[in-house]
Amino acid sequence: MSSADEWLRHAEEESTQALSEAADLRTVVSTTRGSARSADGLVSAVVAPGGALVSLELDERVMDGTALQLQQSVVDIPGLPEPSDDDGEDQEDLFGRRS
Repeated sequence: MSSADEWLRHAEEESTQALSEAADLRTVVSTTRGSARSADGLVSAVVAPGGALVSLELDERVMDGTALQLQQSVVDIPGLPEPSDDDGEDQEDLFGRRS
């Protein structure tokens, strides 16, 4: 076997290994979740990659406040990523309203 054939076989093996590792990493990244809790502890959220909201938990005490206070608790969760809106198209909120 020539050294060119050996080099090509080795390069192919390395490429196959790199593709396998990339697929594993893609799986890890796509299933990663982030979680955060508001400073007042009334709201906690779990988000998927890209900031998509997976779950939102509200403490019973949120009913004691105003809608504005609840809004602030949700919006001000530290570590919660801002959803990306790079395409400039209208987006639909949780209630089906277009922005």
